[in-house]
Amino acid sequence: MKNTKMLVVAASCILIIALAVIGASALFSRSGGTTGTQPSGAAYAAGNNSDGSSEISVSGSGSINVNPDVAYISLGVSTKGVDPKAALEDNNRLIAAVISAVRDKGVAEKDIRTMDFNMYPDYNYGYEKEGEQIRGYTVSNNVSIVVRDINAVGDVLGVAANAGANASGGVQFGLLDNSAAYNEALVLAIENAVGKAEAIAGALGKTIASPSSVTETVNYYSPYPYAAAENLSRDAAVGNVPVQTGKLTITANVQMVYELAK
Repeated sequence: MKNTKMLVVAASCILIIALAVIGASALFSRSGGTTGTQPSGAAYAAGNNSDGSSEISVSGSGSINVNPDVAYISLGVSTKGVDPKAALEDNNRLIAAVISAVRDKGVAEKDIRTMDFNMYPDYNYGYEKEGEQIRGYTVSNNVSIVVRDINAVGDVLGVAANAGANASGGVQFGLLDNSAAYNEALVLAIENAVGKAEAIAGALGKTIASPSSVTETVNYYSPYPYAAAENLSRDAAVGNVPVQTGKLTITANVQMVYELAK
């Protein structure tokens, strides 16, 4: 009888241990655990690619140089005077003369625009007992000018200075329509990207199929700056201002994704 009870107890213990092992295994499996012989998640995902294909992503860039066909000029008149009214009248007379001279050189009225107008007092910042004192007034009037005849830029600058312009914000060269030049650069960018993709595929012992994705990277075009702001002088007459237009560089960029052929 005693032996029978011992056998029953032993059997019960074995059953409890077996159930515990089974439960632990089920819990471990649900939690995503792996055993030493089971492949890792990354290896399994890679092996799960049924057709064994892969992709490469390349970028391409293309640029062309073109001659500008338009110039953007910023210039104006700055005057000073003890009396604000006198300073303003002097400035009005000179800026009107500048605009008239520029129009006589063939610049259309629609291509001349007032950029800013300022009038402010000039103070004496000395250490006199009476403190700050107004010693005069400054008036400035600046205009932007679009010169569509690229060969007339030097003439326009010269007549503006002779008429009274004594401040310049610089000259910028650009294209009135850059779409044709940009499309040429875009073709070069795609050719550049294709060449890179073929080189990478060749190094891997593969070939490329048709691109699965082609993305144009936005490239903001801005006119080419010719000169920084400089003061002009009306103390002596000037002739045709020497101007070098140079070349404009138009650039396009693309991003392409290729599937590697088997």
